[in-house]
Amino acid sequence: MPVRAEHDRAVLAALLGRDPVLHAYQLGDLDDFFWPYTSWFRRDEEVALLYHGAGTPTLLAFAPPGRAGRLAALLREVAPVLPARLWAHLSPGVQPALAGAFRMDAAGPHHRMALTDPARLDGQVAAGTVLHVDDLPALLRLYEVAYPGNWFDPRMLDTGQYVGVRDGGELVAVAGVHVFSPAYGVAALGNVTTEFGILNGHQFGSFFGNHVTRGLDGMCLVVEQDRHLDSAPTRASRS
Repeated sequence: MPVRAEHDRAVLAALLGRDPVLHAYQLGDLDDFFWPYTSWFRRDEEVALLYHGAGTPTLLAFAPPGRAGRLAALLREVAPVLPARLWAHLSPGVQPALAGAFRMDAAGPHHRMALTDPARLDGQVAAGTVLHVDDLPALLRLYEVAYPGNWFDPRMLDTGQYVGVRDGGELVAVAGVHVFSPAYGVAALGNVTTEFGILNGHQFGSFFGNHVTRGLDGMCLVVEQDRHLDSAPTRASRS
């Protein structure tokens, strides 16, 4: 089957839903909130997503090791129609499929973790307050100080899933999401940071746990951390 543009959300949800942890970001982008900013490519049972909702487009293409070759075949076919510059978030082993068309600058590997035992969060006491658009200046200041260079789309505040802690009126900690979809039952936690020296490790860990329990219970929850070979974001530009 040659590569085709896929526009059927039900088909995509069925394919991606076989592994909701691996495909949490893509499942979340099926939601009405993100769907208008997506383009989807399919070859047999493999799927790649091009997200163009903020700044440089991002290509997401994931597969378990046993299907990496089939995903690489999809990427080789779709490479000619991709933007000249993009971020590529890929499973290990498929990057060579783009090497002939793009100059690749690896930005580092990531390790994906999922919450598999929600009971471990029992007893957490809610902390912080939900952030809104009026909090955007304070949030941007916090990111500039404590998390420079992070990816953040101000539109994400509209999800209602950004929670902050204030100290003396100043925003000093935040936990948010990269995707959030009650319809597809997934959320990817992200944009989490605190000013150095304001909250100790226990306080910040408790705050992060509280964010998980605040309205994301019952969903497939994932969070990514760098420096582990699970999926690697790469900056790619036409060679």
